Amino acid sequence: MSVTRHHASSAWSSAPFAAALLLLLVAAPSTAQMNIASLTISSGPAYNSGVFTDFFLEPELTGSGIASVLLSRESGGSISLIEDSPGVWICNPGVVGNCDFFPTLQDLRDLGDLTFTVTGTLGESDSILIPFEDWDPNSSLPVPGFPEISSPTPGQTGVSLTPTFTWNTPPAWVDVIFAEAVVAATGDDVDSAQLLETATSWAPILVQEGVPHEFNLSFFAVFFFEESRLSPNSDSYLFTSGYQAFNFVTFATAGTALPVLHGIGAAVLVLGLIGASIAALRRGPGKSAAS
Repeated sequence: MSVTRHHASSAWSSAPFAAALLLLLVAAPSTAQMNIASLTISSGPAYNSGVFTDFFLEPELTGSGIASVLLSRESGGSISLIEDSPGVWICNPGVVGNCDFFPTLQDLRDLGDLTFTVTGTLGESDSILIPFEDWDPNSSLPVPGFPEISSPTPGQTGVSLTPTFTWNTPPAWVDVIFAEAVVAATGDDVDSAQLLETATSWAPILVQEGVPHEFNLSFFAVFFFEESRLSPNSDSYLFTSGYQAFNFVTFATAGTALPVLHGIGAAVLVLGLIGASIAALRRGPGKSAAS
């Protein structure tokens, strides 16, 4: 079961995003084989059908010639990121609590400074320190709020393949909105869009009839955008960070009846998928990792 939080690494590109608040580092190629291309950190609150579930920190580091990535937190402890797809390193979505399910904002903020230690396949090493104040999800947020999805409703069935999804008027702090529809069982991206900060609706094009889907919606506030910095190895990179408030609902498209589990009807199955979704880490648009 996959629910996706929205990654900034692709969202900030010219194409619709393929992958979180956010923290993006784009490094110039180094003389060694290892190259850090980007680092994205999504942090903020997550909601399931409008009900708060947790605060999360979602890193994504991309590059080439990388053998391992270790994330160390000022508060103590380190976790190894996993290679989700070639050159893309993330928190293990199968380990609840590594980077998600912080019960309060302060629990998340208590992580403090973040250090990413990157080891190359030829033994090269580099580390990037992200000071707490550069990713602090509590900074520059004058008004609270999150995406309150009004359509589709949780567990709704018979949704058109050309629907219009709607939500509340975004708070004043929002800089950009990301919307995505995915297949609930696999997390495969069906349609996605980067929208203006004032948008209150989106009309995706769905292709599979009678299939549970998820509508993922994120409000973003940008703290830094493409600020030029240097790593300890003097590789230049661009630094971006921000805040994300995430919400999702599960629904099913019209068409062929949904499968039945032990006699349970289709609508009950859809609602069951919603409950299962909060058991793992939400991933960004275009990603298959579960949430």
